[in-house]
Amino acid sequence: MRFYFFALIFYILLGLSDTLQSQVPQAFNFQSLVLNEEGEPIPNQEIGIQIEILDADITGDILYAETHSESTNSAGVYTIAIGGGNILAGDFQSISWLDGNKYIALYHDVTGGSNYQLVGANQLLSVPYALASGVSQVEPLIYVAENLIEVDNTLDVSESNPRLNIAYLYRWIQGIPEDVFIEYSGLPDNTYIESYYDPDKQQAILSNLDTIYGGQIPKVARLRISDATLPTPVGDYLINLIFRTESGTTLGTLDYPIRVINTITEVCYDNLIGNLELISTDCEELTPAEGSESELIQNNANQLELTNFINLGESITIEVFDIETCDAIAEVGGLILNDSTEIENIEIQLSEEQIEFFLELFIEPSNETDPPFTKSCQVIYR
Repeated sequence: MRFYFFALIFYILLGLSDTLQSQVPQAFNFQSLVLNEEGEPIPNQEIGIQIEILDADITGDILYAETHSESTNSAGVYTIAIGGGNILAGDFQSISWLDGNKYIALYHDVTGGSNYQLVGANQLLSVPYALASGVSQVEPLIYVAENLIEVDNTLDVSESNPRLNIAYLYRWIQGIPEDVFIEYSGLPDNTYIESYYDPDKQQAILSNLDTIYGGQIPKVARLRISDATLPTPVGDYLINLIFRTESGTTLGTLDYPIRVINTITEVCYDNLIGNLELISTDCEELTPAEGSESELIQNNANQLELTNFINLGESITIEVFDIETCDAIAEVGGLILNDSTEIENIEIQLSEEQIEFFLELFIEPSNETDPPFTKSCQVIYR
C-alpha cells in the first residue's frame, strides 16, 4: 500500500490537552488521516496503529513503542493519545525530551490487524517537550496546505457576479489558540479578497487581508472583482498567503494557484481584438464607408469599444449579453449618418472571424412630401 506521512491533509496534528495549564500530562494528542492507494480517505474503519519514538533521527534507537486500535471518522481521521497505548517497548515517562531531537514513526494496518506497514517518519515539534519542562505555554503552530479534494480555482470574469472561494486545508495544531491574520499577495489586478472581519455583524471587508477569529475555524474568503467597468487580466496566478499572529509571528505560508479566464472573450471575440476593416454592407447609404478601418478594444469582461464606426470618427460601446450565441447590443443614442439619415438601433452578432452589425436607419426623404421611413442594413467588419 502507498501512504505518505506529513504530506497531506493535517496528517500529524499534535496538541496538549486543556489540562496542560494546571497539570502537565504524560501523553499528547495525535491525529492522522488514513488514505487508500488512490489517495482517498478511508472513513469509518478500524485501523491498527503502531507508534515509535526515535532518538536523534529517523533511523535512531527506539526509545518507546506502543500500539493502538482506533476507528476513523467520516473524514478518514482518527485521534489517539500517544503515551496511552499498549506498550511494546520503553517507558514513555522516562523519555528525555530535552536531550536532542526526537522523531516519530507511524505504522498502519488498514484492515485493523497487526500487520503494520510504515507510513513515514518525521521530527516531533515542540508540544511533547512541554511534557518534560512543565511549561504551560507552547509556541503556536498551525498546519496549512492545498486542498486534497480537487477544486475549481477558476475565476470567470465574464459571469454576472464573478467570485472565487479560497479553499485550503487549515488546522490549529498547538499552543493556546488566538486570532490568525492572513495577508494575500500576488492578487490579479482589479481584484480583492472579500472577508468577514466582524464575526458578530458579518461585515464584509474588501482588501487583501483576512482573519481567522480564535485561530481555529476559518471563514470563507472570496476573490472578487473590484470594478466591473475595468478589465481584469486573464492568466494563471500564484497567490501567496502569509499566516501571522497579532504580534507578527509568521505561522505558515501557502502558495495558492488560480486561473482567471474570460469565457466570453475566448468564445466570442478573442481573435477580433485589434484593427478591423469594414469589408461590406448591403446599404448604398453606407457604401462610402467600405474599406474604412476601426479598432476593437476590450473595456472589461463584457464590454467592447469599436472606434471610427462606419467611418464617422465616433466610437460605439458594445455589450455582450449572451455567451451561447455571442449576441450583443450597442447604445447609439441617435448616431447621425448625414443630414437625412440617423441610426436608430444596432444589433450585433460576434463570431471568431467577424462582427456583423444589423442597423436600423431612420431616413427623411429629400422630398418633403414623402413620409420618413426605416431601412435595415447589414455591415460586416473583419
